[in-house]
Amino acid sequence: MRWLETVRLASRVLRSNYSRLDFPYKINFSVTENCNQRCRICQIWKKSPDGELGLQEIESFFKASNRFSWIDVTGGEIFLRDDIVDIFEIITRNCNQLALLHFPTNGFLVDRIVQSVEQILRFSPPRLRITVSLDGPPALNDALRGVHGAFDRAIQSFRCLRALPGCEVYLGMTLSPHNVGAFSETLEEVRRAVPDTSVDELHVNLANTGSHYYGYGETVPWDRETAKAQIDEILEVQPRKTGAYGFLQTRYLKGAREHLLCGHHSGRFCQALSATCFLSASGMLYPCIMFGRPLGNVRDWGYDLSRMWGERQASEVAGEIRSGACPGCWTPCEAFPSIAGRLLRGIATF
Repeated sequence: MRWLETVRLASRVLRSNYSRLDFPYKINFSVTENCNQRCRICQIWKKSPDGELGLQEIESFFKASNRFSWIDVTGGEIFLRDDIVDIFEIITRNCNQLALLHFPTNGFLVDRIVQSVEQILRFSPPRLRITVSLDGPPALNDALRGVHGAFDRAIQSFRCLRALPGCEVYLGMTLSPHNVGAFSETLEEVRRAVPDTSVDELHVNLANTGSHYYGYGETVPWDRETAKAQIDEILEVQPRKTGAYGFLQTRYLKGAREHLLCGHHSGRFCQALSATCFLSASGMLYPCIMFGRPLGNVRDWGYDLSRMWGERQASEVAGEIRSGACPGCWTPCEAFPSIAGRLLRGIATF
């Protein structure tokens, strides 16, 4: 990671502890709602993608809105866009303050994914982090994702991407009522295929549902005590983590346990619309991936996010969120900035 961009990101994170920033340091940008899997906990695949931002529009957006320090490119499955490499080229060329670039993939289109990442790496992005989704051992994973062979394809992508210099690659397991308790078996199966996989390479996040992004997946109640025991097991077996990302991962898991037991965490200082935001594939701006409160379409604002961010409506909605008027999620996309946004405030340190 380049040191100047890293220092700038750290400075903006610290400032977010005390005030709403004049421009978000992080954006979650969905480039498509197309998906080639049929996950039970996510309904994006049921949507009919319409009006996605075209390549020239994405270029216009990142020319006008280029002060991000952290970008998550998400979907759908992003590698279903034929121009996905061009999108990453636009981001890396225009966003010269960028310190962290991340994207998730289900790993199914192995050759296309690996070849695309090889091209993306030629753009010399800053710290590039990739998450390959995997939700259980083979039979369970494929059942949850609705596609035969999903586990094997994800593992193949993980193995190939892991061999590329210049990027960090992890497996991402979404913990839900459908797979709670399957962490150890999942890790065992991964190690059968990739023996040197570290427990630290299998990241766990908590399933969340929201109408405007995920849609409402199959609803099954949590066995909260079993889920708590699962998270305690993960915390127990994982090595003591160092560095900023390791700190966030550990705090996230502890917060997930609290969230499961208590619901909306009363001490959380959410950063949605204070330091972060979500841009849909059709250009609609939302506070985050969970709170379906549209703030307008970038097409109507000259693709300039700073104009929308500075509007009174955005400031007022940010205030509502800080007052608790949001779904109260605990997804890493929003929880990580929330944890970082209270480092100096002494709030709910888990």
